[in-house]
Amino acid sequence: MQRSMRILFSAFVAVVLASPVFGKPVEPALPPPPPFVESSVPEGKALVYIYRLEGFNDVLILARSGPIGRLPPKSYLSYTPDPETVKLWLTGTSVADLKMDVVAGQIYYVKAEIGPGLFFAGTWTCSLKLVPRADAMKEMAGLKQTE
Repeated sequence: MQRSMRILFSAFVAVVLASPVFGKPVEPALPPPPPFVESSVPEGKALVYIYRLEGFNDVLILARSGPIGRLPPKSYLSYTPDPETVKLWLTGTSVADLKMDVVAGQIYYVKAEIGPGLFFAGTWTCSLKLVPRADAMKEMAGLKQTE
C-alpha cells in the first residue's frame, strides 16, 4: 500500500511539474524594435549619424567646430557638417578619432564603441568606425535620438 502511494504521489508530482501552469512560464515574444528612419539631408550639407549600442556612461562626441553632444548607450546623434574633411573625436576615459571626407547630400553612419582596457582596471578603449548603411540600419533599430 505504501509503495503504491509513493508511486502515485511521484506520478502526480511529475505531472504537476510538467504542466505549463507550474512549469516554466511561457514568455510572450517581444515585438521587434521600431525600424530606424533616416531624416532628409539639408541642402548643401552632409548628414552623419553617430550611434552607440552598449556601455555604461555617456561619452562626448566632438568635431573641429566644437561639441556635437553626449552619447549615452543605446542612442544616436545626428550631425550636419558642410562638405569637407570632417574629423570626429570620442572622449571618455580614452580618446578615439575618425577622419572622413563628406559629400553634400550623402548620409554617413559612424559607430562608437567603448570597451574595457587590457591591462589596468578602470581603463577603457574607444573607437569610431564608418559602418555600411545596411548594417547601421539593422543596428540602429530601436535606438533613441539624443540632443
